[in-house]
Amino acid sequence: MNTKHSIGNYWWIILVAVITLLLPILLNFFVFKPVSQLSVGRLQDWMAFWGSYLSATISAMVAFAILSIQRKDAKQNYEQIRKDNRSQYLFDKRVTGLNEAIKNDKENNLNRQLQMNQLMYQKEVQWLNELRKTLVKYISAYQENEIKGIINGIQGFSFESVQLTIKVVLDTLAQADTALCLIISENSNTAIGDTYQKKLAKLYTQYKSIIDDIQLLVCLYYNKSPMSDKTSNNLNNLIVTIGIDPKKIDYNQFSELAHQIIIPLSGIFETVRTLCQSYIKDERKRIDSILNDNIKNPGF
Repeated sequence: MNTKHSIGNYWWIILVAVITLLLPILLNFFVFKPVSQLSVGRLQDWMAFWGSYLSATISAMVAFAILSIQRKDAKQNYEQIRKDNRSQYLFDKRVTGLNEAIKNDKENNLNRQLQMNQLMYQKEVQWLNELRKTLVKYISAYQENEIKGIINGIQGFSFESVQLTIKVVLDTLAQADTALCLIISENSNTAIGDTYQKKLAKLYTQYKSIIDDIQLLVCLYYNKSPMSDKTSNNLNNLIVTIGIDPKKIDYNQFSELAHQIIIPLSGIFETVRTLCQSYIKDERKRIDSILNDNIKNPGF
């Protein structure tokens, strides 16, 4: 700020000072105008007057100037505070707007994630329904009654019909196993299927081995071909234990051997049903967690 501008701002102070100094002189002049002297009173009186007058005037002017400066400073401080408050308000508003934008983005992302999870959930439920149907057919492919029917009624069947029945049993089992492998491979989101598939594969191998032994035993019974060299160790051990001539087996011997061979079937069937039920239950829990986990822990 330049000097000229500063003096211009305080012109009224100068005017008040001039009027204050001239007022006693003018008053003395007009009151005592007829008097030939310029002023009345003694010199000592005037000196005392001017001393007290000027002292009071200067003190008043100084006080007034200080008050004016303080008012100006207060006004400047007020304007600065107002400006700062305005800046703070605008800053808070921007921050609030940013927070709202972040909050909205987070909510939008959460909504999109929930929608994706719902779509995934629906897809998984459809897959689970297909898996349930496949497992029902898989359980049905383990035909315990069909095998017992072959053993108990072999005297009334021809060799060809028995072989055809056994072939149908094995083909049905193979188709069910293939269908299960395919339905499990369709879902890459779960490792549960791999665990159960390995367990079921062991039972499948045991079941098929028993059916193969029955098929070989049927061939021995009908004496269609000497297949004793292709029989399993289990069947060979039973033949030796019972003391049967594998080249000539009558119905009682066949029935005794066959019933010994199929003893594990009941345990296999029960284990297969239990595993399939547990498989469905575990997959159901996994699929439900797709929605439940995001409801409990929606954070990103």
